[in-house]
Amino acid sequence: MLLTFAKSADILNSTFGLASQISIGVRSSCWLGLYTTTPNSSGSGGVEVTSSNNNYARIRIDDKMTVTNNSREAYNNLDINFNAAVVPSDPASPTGADWGTITGFGLFTASTGGTAYAWGHLDSAITVSTHNTLHFIKNQFKVKLTDPETEASAQNS
Repeated sequence: MLLTFAKSADILNSTFGLASQISIGVRSSCWLGLYTTTPNSSGSGGVEVTSSNNNYARIRIDDKMTVTNNSREAYNNLDINFNAAVVPSDPASPTGADWGTITGFGLFTASTGGTAYAWGHLDSAITVSTHNTLHFIKNQFKVKLTDPETEASAQNS
């Protein structure tokens, strides 16, 4: 099945909460999570960065995304900044806690738990080491609806 550009835009607008009335409904929020093992083609097998004592948290992005007209993609219209990879227990002297090598991303229904309803590979893997942060500058994180043989991707810095 192929989708028209208009229906693709409806789906993306719904995903990021940008539409008020469309037939597929509107999500109340969309959370971006990071994977150290990207899910397989069936959507299973992914390993999200653990939030155990390393300051990792998903980022709410529905207020940071814009859908491109006549396209099948959405991009961030604001910077997306993750926390620094540190142990937050002692802010005066934080110790480090690597997140590992980030290979992909997931879109989730909640800040923790919830359901992953979409995922994709980063264009290139990036290692988030102690005290480093991961961020996507404006227009750098893109989510694109593609055919089943092609996956969504994001550029990273």
